[in-house]
Amino acid sequence: MRNWMWIAPLGAILLLASGGTAAAQEKPAPAKPAPAKPAPAKPASQDADADEEEETVRTVQSEYAALQNKRYEEQRKNPPAPGVAPMPLVSEEEAVGFIERCWKIYDRSSGEPAEYEALTAILNLSTSMQSTRLEKEWREAIGHLRESFMDDPRMAELIQRLPAPRRITKEGDAFVEEVEQKSKVPAVAASLAFKKLQPELSSFSQDQLDAKGEKALAEKLNELAAKYGGEKVPFREATYAEFAKKTIYAMEHLKVGAVAPEIEAADLDGVTFKLSDYRGKAVMLDFWGYW
Repeated sequence: MRNWMWIAPLGAILLLASGGTAAAQEKPAPAKPAPAKPAPAKPASQDADADEEEETVRTVQSEYAALQNKRYEEQRKNPPAPGVAPMPLVSEEEAVGFIERCWKIYDRSSGEPAEYEALTAILNLSTSMQSTRLEKEWREAIGHLRESFMDDPRMAELIQRLPAPRRITKEGDAFVEEVEQKSKVPAVAASLAFKKLQPELSSFSQDQLDAKGEKALAEKLNELAAKYGGEKVPFREATYAEFAKKTIYAMEHLKVGAVAPEIEAADLDGVTFKLSDYRGKAVMLDFWGYW
Protein backbone atom coordinates (compact mmCIF):
# COMPACT_ATOMS: atom_id res chain seq x y z
CA MET A 1 0.00 0.00 0.00
CA ARG A 2 2.83 2.40 0.83
CA ASN A 3 4.43 1.65 -2.47
CA TRP A 4 1.18 2.43 -4.35
CA MET A 5 0.56 5.54 -2.38
CA TRP A 6 4.07 6.71 -3.24
CA ILE A 7 3.69 5.90 -6.89
CA ALA A 8 0.33 7.71 -7.22
CA PRO A 9 1.63 11.18 -6.29
CA LEU A 10 4.65 10.63 -8.51
CA GLY A 11 2.31 9.81 -11.44
CA ALA A 12 0.32 12.96 -10.77
CA ILE A 13 3.46 14.99 -10.83
CA LEU A 14 4.50 13.42 -14.12
CA LEU A 15 1.05 14.00 -15.60
CA LEU A 16 1.12 17.65 -14.56
CA ALA A 17 4.57 18.09 -15.99
CA SER A 18 3.50 16.38 -19.18
CA GLY A 19 0.42 18.61 -19.49
CA GLY A 20 2.51 21.76 -19.00
CA THR A 21 4.89 20.67 -21.70
CA ALA A 22 2.05 19.94 -24.09
CA ALA A 23 0.54 23.33 -23.38
CA ALA A 24 3.85 24.95 -24.12
CA GLN A 25 4.14 23.05 -27.37
CA GLU A 26 0.61 23.98 -28.44
CA LYS A 27 1.20 27.77 -28.01
CA PRO A 28 1.45 29.23 -31.52
CA ALA A 29 4.79 30.69 -32.55
CA PRO A 30 4.85 34.44 -33.33
CA ALA A 31 3.97 35.11 -36.96
CA LYS A 32 6.84 36.04 -39.26
CA PRO A 33 6.47 39.42 -40.99
CA ALA A 34 5.35 39.09 -44.58
CA PRO A 35 8.13 39.80 -47.07
CA ALA A 36 7.99 43.33 -48.48
CA LYS A 37 6.64 43.55 -51.99
CA PRO A 38 9.21 44.82 -54.46
CA ALA A 39 8.50 48.28 -55.86
CA PRO A 40 7.19 48.17 -59.40
CA ALA A 41 9.96 48.67 -61.92
CA LYS A 42 10.02 52.11 -63.56
CA PRO A 43 9.90 51.96 -67.34
CA ALA A 44 13.14 52.93 -69.02
CA SER A 45 11.32 55.64 -70.95
CA GLN A 46 10.20 57.20 -67.66
CA ASP A 47 13.81 57.41 -66.48
CA ALA A 48 14.74 59.09 -69.73
CA ASP A 49 11.92 61.62 -69.31
CA ALA A 50 13.12 62.42 -65.78
CA ASP A 51 16.65 63.00 -67.05
CA GLU A 52 15.35 65.34 -69.75
CA GLU A 53 13.32 67.31 -67.21
CA GLU A 54 16.44 67.89 -65.12
CA GLU A 55 18.55 69.06 -68.08
CA THR A 56 19.20 72.78 -68.32
CA VAL A 57 20.48 75.10 -71.01
CA ARG A 58 23.65 75.56 -69.00
CA THR A 59 24.23 71.80 -69.02
CA VAL A 60 23.95 71.69 -72.82
CA GLN A 61 26.27 74.68 -73.20
CA SER A 62 28.84 73.18 -70.84
CA GLU A 63 28.89 69.88 -72.70
CA TYR A 64 29.22 71.69 -76.03
CA ALA A 65 32.15 73.77 -74.74
CA ALA A 66 33.80 70.67 -73.29
CA LEU A 67 33.54 68.88 -76.64
CA GLN A 68 35.05 71.88 -78.44
CA ASN A 69 37.95 72.04 -75.98
CA LYS A 70 38.57 68.31 -76.32
CA ARG A 71 38.68 68.49 -80.12
CA TYR A 72 40.89 71.58 -80.01
CA GLU A 73 43.43 69.78 -77.83
CA GLU A 74 43.33 66.77 -80.15
CA GLN A 75 44.02 68.96 -83.19
CA ARG A 76 46.75 70.84 -81.34
CA LYS A 77 48.54 67.58 -80.53
CA ASN A 78 47.93 66.11 -83.98
CA PRO A 79 47.69 69.03 -86.42
CA PRO A 80 46.61 68.37 -90.01
CA ALA A 81 49.19 68.12 -92.75
CA PRO A 82 50.35 71.38 -94.37
CA GLY A 83 47.75 72.65 -96.80
CA VAL A 84 44.95 70.55 -95.26
CA ALA A 85 42.16 72.49 -93.59
CA PRO A 86 41.43 71.38 -90.03
CA MET A 87 38.18 69.58 -89.37
CA PRO A 88 35.41 71.51 -87.57
CA LEU A 89 35.63 71.12 -83.81
CA VAL A 90 31.98 70.05 -83.77
CA SER A 91 30.31 68.31 -86.72
CA GLU A 92 26.98 69.37 -88.15
CA GLU A 93 25.25 66.27 -86.75
CA GLU A 94 26.68 66.94 -83.29
CA ALA A 95 25.60 70.60 -83.43
CA VAL A 96 22.08 69.55 -84.44
CA GLY A 97 22.04 67.12 -81.52
CA PHE A 98 22.80 69.92 -79.05
CA ILE A 99 20.19 72.13 -80.73
CA GLU A 100 17.53 69.42 -80.44
CA ARG A 101 18.22 69.15 -76.72
CA CYS A 102 17.64 72.91 -76.44
CA TRP A 103 14.36 72.59 -78.35
CA LYS A 104 13.19 69.99 -75.81
CA ILE A 105 13.98 72.43 -73.00
CA TYR A 106 12.11 75.15 -74.88
CA ASP A 107 9.04 72.94 -75.39
CA ARG A 108 8.65 72.19 -71.68
CA SER A 109 9.58 75.65 -70.33
CA SER A 110 6.67 77.82 -71.45
CA GLY A 111 6.62 81.02 -69.40
CA GLU A 112 9.85 80.19 -67.59
CA PRO A 113 13.28 81.83 -67.99
CA ALA A 114 14.60 78.66 -69.62
CA GLU A 115 12.25 79.22 -72.58
CA TYR A 116 14.12 82.37 -73.64
CA GLU A 117 17.51 80.90 -72.68
CA ALA A 118 16.91 77.88 -74.92
CA LEU A 119 16.18 80.11 -77.93
CA THR A 120 19.30 82.23 -77.46
CA ALA A 121 21.39 79.06 -77.02
CA ILE A 122 20.01 77.76 -80.33
CA LEU A 123 21.06 81.01 -82.02
CA ASN A 124 24.62 80.56 -80.77
CA LEU A 125 24.79 76.87 -81.69
CA SER A 126 23.45 77.62 -85.17
CA THR A 127 26.45 79.85 -85.94
CA SER A 128 29.07 77.19 -85.20
CA MET A 129 29.58 76.52 -88.92
CA GLN A 130 28.25 77.36 -92.39
CA SER A 131 25.31 75.03 -92.87
CA THR A 132 21.91 75.33 -94.54
CA ARG A 133 20.48 73.03 -91.90
CA LEU A 134 21.76 75.19 -89.04
CA GLU A 135 20.54 78.35 -90.77
CA LYS A 136 17.06 76.81 -90.71
CA GLU A 137 17.35 76.26 -86.96
CA TRP A 138 18.46 79.88 -86.52
CA ARG A 139 15.47 81.18 -88.46
CA GLU A 140 13.07 79.10 -86.39
CA ALA A 141 14.51 80.42 -83.13
CA ILE A 142 14.36 84.02 -84.42
CA GLY A 143 10.72 83.43 -85.36
CA HIS A 144 9.85 82.44 -81.77
CA LEU A 145 11.73 85.46 -80.39
CA ARG A 146 9.87 87.72 -82.81
CA GLU A 147 6.54 86.20 -81.79
CA SER A 148 6.89 86.18 -78.00
CA PHE A 149 9.82 88.26 -76.75
CA MET A 150 9.80 91.65 -78.48
CA ASP A 151 8.97 93.36 -75.17
CA ASP A 152 11.28 91.25 -73.00
CA PRO A 153 14.00 93.34 -71.24
CA ARG A 154 16.52 90.54 -71.87
CA MET A 155 16.47 91.52 -75.54
CA ALA A 156 18.61 94.52 -74.56
CA GLU A 157 21.67 92.26 -74.36
CA LEU A 158 20.77 90.04 -77.29
CA ILE A 159 20.56 92.90 -79.81
CA GLN A 160 24.00 94.10 -78.75
CA ARG A 161 25.58 90.79 -79.76
CA LEU A 162 23.08 88.99 -81.94
CA PRO A 163 24.70 85.78 -83.26
CA ALA A 164 23.87 85.17 -86.92
CA PRO A 165 25.26 82.78 -89.56
CA ARG A 166 27.63 84.57 -91.94
CA ARG A 167 25.55 83.98 -95.04
CA ILE A 168 22.43 85.53 -93.51
CA THR A 169 23.81 88.42 -91.47
CA LYS A 170 21.38 90.73 -93.27
CA GLU A 171 18.53 88.79 -91.73
CA GLY A 172 20.06 89.45 -88.33
CA ASP A 173 20.31 93.16 -89.06
CA ALA A 174 16.68 93.16 -90.22
CA PHE A 175 15.61 91.50 -86.96
CA VAL A 176 17.37 94.19 -84.89
CA GLU A 177 15.61 96.88 -86.94
CA GLU A 178 12.30 95.16 -86.32
CA VAL A 179 12.98 95.11 -82.58
CA GLU A 180 13.69 98.84 -82.72
CA GLN A 181 10.35 99.48 -84.41
CA LYS A 182 8.17 97.24 -82.26
CA SER A 183 9.66 96.96 -78.76
CA LYS A 184 8.17 99.24 -76.10
CA VAL A 185 10.66 98.39 -73.33
CA PRO A 186 12.94 101.28 -72.17
CA ALA A 187 15.88 98.91 -71.58
CA VAL A 188 15.69 97.74 -75.19
CA ALA A 189 15.34 101.27 -76.55
CA ALA A 190 18.35 102.38 -74.49
CA SER A 191 20.40 99.44 -75.74
CA LEU A 192 19.60 100.31 -79.36
CA ALA A 193 20.62 103.93 -78.81
CA PHE A 194 23.83 102.76 -77.13
CA LYS A 195 24.52 100.39 -80.01
CA LYS A 196 24.49 103.30 -82.45
CA LEU A 197 27.24 105.00 -80.41
CA GLN A 198 29.59 102.01 -80.60
CA PRO A 199 31.58 103.22 -83.65
CA GLU A 200 32.32 106.57 -81.99
CA LEU A 201 33.14 104.95 -78.64
CA SER A 202 35.50 102.59 -80.43
CA SER A 203 37.20 105.50 -82.20
CA PHE A 204 37.62 107.29 -78.87
CA SER A 205 39.16 104.21 -77.22
CA GLN A 206 41.68 104.05 -80.10
CA ASP A 207 42.47 107.77 -79.75
CA GLN A 208 41.07 108.51 -83.21
CA LEU A 209 38.63 111.30 -82.30
CA ASP A 210 39.63 114.94 -82.61
CA ALA A 211 38.35 117.64 -80.25
CA LYS A 212 35.25 118.20 -82.36
CA GLY A 213 34.44 114.49 -82.43
CA GLU A 214 34.89 114.17 -78.66
CA LYS A 215 32.57 117.11 -78.06
CA ALA A 216 29.90 115.55 -80.29
CA LEU A 217 30.24 112.21 -78.51
CA ALA A 218 29.97 113.87 -75.09
CA GLU A 219 26.72 115.55 -76.14
CA LYS A 220 25.27 112.23 -77.30
CA LEU A 221 26.28 110.53 -74.06
CA ASN A 222 24.62 113.28 -72.03
CA GLU A 223 21.44 112.85 -74.08
CA LEU A 224 21.55 109.08 -73.51
CA ALA A 225 22.01 109.60 -69.76
CA ALA A 226 19.19 112.16 -69.59
CA LYS A 227 16.75 109.79 -71.32
CA TYR A 228 17.80 106.40 -69.95
CA GLY A 229 20.06 107.24 -67.01
CA GLY A 230 18.62 104.62 -64.65
CA GLU A 231 18.80 101.69 -67.08
CA LYS A 232 21.72 99.25 -66.90
CA VAL A 233 24.27 99.17 -69.71
CA PRO A 234 24.26 95.68 -71.30
CA PHE A 235 26.99 93.37 -69.94
CA ARG A 236 28.01 95.99 -67.35
CA GLU A 237 27.07 96.78 -63.78
CA ALA A 238 26.94 100.53 -64.46
CA THR A 239 23.89 102.56 -65.43
CA TYR A 240 23.92 104.77 -68.53
CA ALA A 241 24.25 107.83 -66.28
CA GLU A 242 27.34 106.37 -64.62
CA PHE A 243 28.82 105.22 -67.91
CA ALA A 244 28.33 108.65 -69.53
CA LYS A 245 29.89 110.45 -66.58
CA LYS A 246 33.01 108.24 -66.55
CA THR A 247 33.45 108.34 -70.31
CA ILE A 248 33.16 112.12 -70.51
CA TYR A 249 35.63 112.45 -67.63
CA ALA A 250 38.06 110.24 -69.52
CA MET A 251 37.69 112.35 -72.66
CA GLU A 252 38.43 115.52 -70.72
CA HIS A 253 41.23 114.29 -68.44
CA LEU A 254 42.69 111.00 -69.66
CA LYS A 255 44.31 111.91 -72.95
CA VAL A 256 47.83 112.25 -74.23
CA GLY A 257 49.34 115.58 -73.14
CA ALA A 258 46.77 116.23 -70.39
CA VAL A 259 47.66 116.48 -66.71
CA ALA A 260 47.07 113.14 -65.05
CA PRO A 261 44.40 113.18 -62.34
CA GLU A 262 45.46 112.81 -58.73
CA ILE A 263 45.98 109.24 -57.55
CA GLU A 264 46.39 108.24 -53.91
CA ALA A 265 47.34 104.70 -52.95
CA ALA A 266 49.64 102.58 -50.82
CA ASP A 267 52.94 101.15 -52.01
CA LEU A 268 54.15 97.57 -51.41
CA ASP A 269 55.28 98.55 -47.91
CA GLY A 270 51.89 100.02 -47.05
CA VAL A 271 53.12 103.62 -47.18
CA THR A 272 50.54 106.03 -48.61
CA PHE A 273 51.63 108.19 -51.51
CA LYS A 274 50.13 110.60 -54.04
CA LEU A 275 50.95 110.92 -57.71
CA SER A 276 51.49 114.65 -57.20
CA ASP A 277 54.41 113.80 -54.86
CA TYR A 278 56.37 112.87 -57.98
CA ARG A 279 55.55 115.96 -60.02
CA GLY A 280 58.51 116.93 -62.17
CA LYS A 281 59.88 113.37 -62.20
CA ALA A 282 59.51 110.62 -64.79
CA VAL A 283 56.83 108.20 -63.56
CA MET A 284 55.61 104.99 -65.11
CA LEU A 285 52.17 103.78 -64.05
CA ASP A 286 51.53 100.07 -64.57
CA PHE A 287 47.85 99.13 -64.35
CA TRP A 288 47.14 95.40 -64.24
CA GLY A 289 44.61 92.95 -62.96
CA TYR A 290 42.95 89.58 -63.53
CA TRP A 291 40.25 89.44 -66.20
